[in-house]
Amino acid sequence: MAYSDVHRAFLQSISHHGFISSKQALTILLSIYTKYHPDDTIPNEHHLLHVITSINAKIARYSQKIKLVRFEPNRTDYYVFCNLSDRTPADRLHTCYTDSEVAYFWLVLKEMACCDGQAASPFLCLYLSELITEKPRLSKVRAEELLDEWTRAGYFFPESNGTWILGVRTVAEFGQFLREKFEDKIHVCLLCKEATFYGVKCRHCPETFHTRCIKTYLQRLTVTPAERVAQYPAGMLHVEDDATLFCSICNVSLDHTRKGSIDKHLRTQLHTEKHERQERLREARERRQSAAVFNSFPRTTEARDGRNMALFRLVEAFTAAEIPLHKLDHPKLRDYLMENVSNLGALPSSARLRVGYLPKVRETLRREKEQKMAALDETIDSVRIDSLSYLIHGGEEQ
Repeated sequence: MAYSDVHRAFLQSISHHGFISSKQALTILLSIYTKYHPDDTIPNEHHLLHVITSINAKIARYSQKIKLVRFEPNRTDYYVFCNLSDRTPADRLHTCYTDSEVAYFWLVLKEMACCDGQAASPFLCLYLSELITEKPRLSKVRAEELLDEWTRAGYFFPESNGTWILGVRTVAEFGQFLREKFEDKIHVCLLCKEATFYGVKCRHCPETFHTRCIKTYLQRLTVTPAERVAQYPAGMLHVEDDATLFCSICNVSLDHTRKGSIDKHLRTQLHTEKHERQERLREARERRQSAAVFNSFPRTTEARDGRNMALFRLVEAFTAAEIPLHKLDHPKLRDYLMENVSNLGALPSSARLRVGYLPKVRETLRREKEQKMAALDETIDSVRIDSLSYLIHGGEEQ
């Protein structure tokens, strides 16, 4: 999908909010699609990832990025709009706050980063305002307002026990800075090599791991290729020889134990282009087939054409699945189909379907088979010609 108003609107929304949950992000994308592409497919998580990947490619030159962060304290995934410039946290806040307010932010951040569990009580945070020497002096009232403001902005997070901890924006935007600044205080997850502010502590050693990293690691030890296929949209992946996972679009093998590498492959430009090309070919094939079906029936009203198509698809499905048409005469099945299949209307008897639709279905299937065989013959002829050319001229070219 080319960079469009969808990307611009989503970027404007997340930059305004600063951070949003993954569910909110999908809701926002749905509303944007409704406005700009009302006739398109309803967007899902894969559409969301493609949109964010395209946006990140555009804003990387400005040292900005939309990062997906798993916030362990409330077990929620967030998309965070990050400024990844080399400036310190204090420098980034200078455009919005006074020198004394920036100094206060830095003191609170330092206190939380250096405390056990990266947590501090609100009373301690308010007391830190008395240590500010920059002018103008910072009052307790203003300090409390700032703490509330920074909490809403995602820099701090209030826990249920009354303490405050580093928020999702601090983890996403200042995590690397805090790791380098307080190397002896900040743990590093040995699985992903990222700073670990919250997570699972090992009982036998001082290491701390991200909860998601531990779960992913354990799942990789037990997940099967077939189970991995079920985690993605139908037709995206398949298994060969009951052991090897393949991308159905690119026909390349993938490591079924590493979901991250699979997601990375599905976001590559080559895979995206091939997928879009196959979707275009599929839509074109469906349009040709629909036109052929419509032309095989006398043209009447649009509603009649829709009913003919619905009945044709029904007979086609039963034929492909090798289900006898007389099964359609069962009262329960007839009632279910007429209630749940759009444009079907009153369902004819199997005898009428066999006479009016089955020959057309067989003719359509015959034409499709001939087209596939013709395409296969062209491929075989091309290979034969290339092989013959190599046998005749191969030695001379070398």
